[in-house]
Amino acid sequence: MSEVPQPPPRSALVSSVGGINILLALVGLFTGLLCLVDGEEMAALLYPFTANSPSPPTAPAPPGTPSATVLRWLAVTVVGVGITVLSLVLLVAGLAILRRLPWGRTLALTLAVFSGPVMVLSMLNQEVVGASAVAGYNLLVFAVLLSPQGAAEFGPGGRGG
Repeated sequence: MSEVPQPPPRSALVSSVGGINILLALVGLFTGLLCLVDGEEMAALLYPFTANSPSPPTAPAPPGTPSATVLRWLAVTVVGVGITVLSLVLLVAGLAILRRLPWGRTLALTLAVFSGPVMVLSMLNQEVVGASAVAGYNLLVFAVLLSPQGAAEFGPGGRGG
């Protein structure tokens, strides 16, 4: 009789990456939905100096040009939809990691790669806390999911295979 290879034991680190993805997704969903529901207040929070200050006198806008209020609403709506969609993808990745599905690992690594430019933009805006949080998340995802032990849990002999 041939022995069936036993899958590697579940790593607490891989489970923590899945849990962190789910936690970040829930925070992102709350933020994205808040942008969509209360966009005017979010515009005032995002741009505190321009939302309530009088605009300087300028030449009249050409006919058909949207007002600054409409453009601000559109920007906050686009940001809200983007955050909501990305948070849903992060939630799916977190759930797939907890189930040790190989595509969940790939999705989480892809999200970590594309969050690199967010870190750079945060540093350019001198948002050190945000950039540090993104850098920490990226380091954790890469270190855990690319390690031989983490990758083995998603392979053909692992639980997800």
